[in-house]
Amino acid sequence: MGKALSALGVLPNWALQLICIIIAIIATAFTSNVAMCNILMPILINLAIEVKVNPTYICLPAALCLSMAFHLPVSTPPNAIVASYGNISTKDMATGGIIPSTVVIISFFVFIQSWGLLIYPDLNKFPAWAGEGARSE
Repeated sequence: MGKALSALGVLPNWALQLICIIIAIIATAFTSNVAMCNILMPILINLAIEVKVNPTYICLPAALCLSMAFHLPVSTPPNAIVASYGNISTKDMATGGIIPSTVVIISFFVFIQSWGLLIYPDLNKFPAWAGEGARSE
């Protein structure tokens, strides 16, 4: 899957990161956070290695976004509890989650472009540990 997505390597790194953040937010709206993390992280790591981008640059904001499920009751157990206890319809939860999800996308993208680069100064460099010898196929 990571090799199939390697066509995205023509994009600038920030655009690739933004796409991964959006995919993470959308995917976690329809499935459990933990399950989606187990599925998406290996794909994003392989994508990062294929396009020679630091895997932390892509995976850190995507992993954080996978914890931000606001749309549906199936996303996370607290959503299910709130939906059942408050008799909130799925439609109301889906529409109510649009603004928080948009805020999360923008804030995590800005965070990794600013504070992320201060915390991890080598974030824009492809690390040696992720090179060809580190990959097992």
